[in-house]
Amino acid sequence: MSSLKEKAMKIRESEYFPISGEPNRSWVAFEDALWAAAAEMVDAGNSLPQGWRGKVNAAAWKIEGSRIKSAIANDPDSDWLKFLGNEWTSQIEPNDMKDIKWKEYKRYIRLNPPYSISHGVDEIHVTKDDVEGYSSSPGSYDDFKDFLNRRAGSTLARRAPQPRSPGPYYD
Repeated sequence: MSSLKEKAMKIRESEYFPISGEPNRSWVAFEDALWAAAAEMVDAGNSLPQGWRGKVNAAAWKIEGSRIKSAIANDPDSDWLKFLGNEWTSQIEPNDMKDIKWKEYKRYIRLNPPYSISHGVDEIHVTKDDVEGYSSSPGSYDDFKDFLNRRAGSTLARRAPQPRSPGPYYD
C-alpha cells in the first residue's frame, strides 16, 4: 500500500493544473510544500487542525497579492496594465502580457486573456470609446495599439467558423 505522502501528492496533482507556460511557478512550489508538510504530519500521527488549508491559502494570497501590486506599480506601462485589468475585471501582471493575443478589427480590438485568468473569463472587445471615452484611460486608441504591439505576445488567428443552424423541417 502506498504511503499517505504519495496519496497527498496525487491529490495535489488532481486539484491543481499548472500550465506549462505559466510565468509564476512559485505557487506550484508552494502547493508541493503544503501537501508534503500535511502528509508528513499525518504520517507522524498528528491530526491537522480544522480549516488548515483555508488559513494557509489566505496567508499565501496576502503575500502573492502584494507581489502582484508591486510588479504592476514598478512597470513602466503600469497605467495600461491597470486599464487592461479593469477591462477583464482582474489584475494583469507584466509577466501576463506575453500570453495575451490580440487582433484589430474596424471598430474594436479583440483580446484573449492570459493563462493566469483564462479559467474565469473569455476574450474581450475593446472599442475606441472604451479607450478614449473614459477618464481612467491612460492614452489614446493609437497609444493602446502601440502598447499592444510592444508588449503583447502575438496576434490572434481567425475565429473558427460557426456552424449554420439547420433549416426548418416541412412535411
